[in-house]
Amino acid sequence: MEKDPVNIKYDKLKIYSNLLDSKSGIHSFFPDRLFPIDKLSEREEFFLLSTIAIEYSFVNEVNGKLAIDNLNGFVNNFISLAKLQSFLFFTESNKMIKSKIRSYKGIVPKTIDSSDSLQEEVDIDSSHTIIGAIVKFNNTNFSKLEEMFYTSYRCFLILSDRSVVFSKEFIKEVINNDMIHKGSSSCINYKNLISTFCTKNDIISRISGDGNTIFNFQIFCSTKMKESVLAIMK
Repeated sequence: MEKDPVNIKYDKLKIYSNLLDSKSGIHSFFPDRLFPIDKLSEREEFFLLSTIAIEYSFVNEVNGKLAIDNLNGFVNNFISLAKLQSFLFFTESNKMIKSKIRSYKGIVPKTIDSSDSLQEEVDIDSSHTIIGAIVKFNNTNFSKLEEMFYTSYRCFLILSDRSVVFSKEFIKEVINNDMIHKGSSSCINYKNLISTFCTKNDIISRISGDGNTIFNFQIFCSTKMKESVLAIMK
């Protein structure tokens, strides 16, 4: 049973109204490869300029765990109060040699109800694949997925009312079109991801921070959704 939301106070709220001009701020804790804007198409530039980022910061210079606890409570409230369904997408850390054992084991924790998750193995090249998953995300399974939730280079939260998000086709689309596979490593291309899904009135969220005392909950949405997103946590 889900608990009633408890008011959690954040330390700072910042809104980035131009993702291109504010790249150094919203992406300051990430390598450039997660948001490559050196070669933007006109379409991508248009969509990115129609998108904003809302960042809630949680800071504790003495005990970083308290900042994490507050952020977790805040996110639980956010997904409980939002009118859209919440899903957590994540993949393996990198592409791997095809293996029947690996395929059978999958990547979703066994404690997650099978009806709340989907997995798909996607070919990256002739001998390598990567497994992706989409899970219905709520405050009853948050603790089971918390570690993954903090791995933003291969995991993000998406809020949507579109049924196609909870599908194997969505997993394949993200892995093929919205991730960068270079060498043995793979990571989410947030430039592509935001350009593709925020224009469909989906909300993309991720965790950032220094991993020590500063932890941020970042929300990407279309400009026209700004007030409705901010209203969720008023």
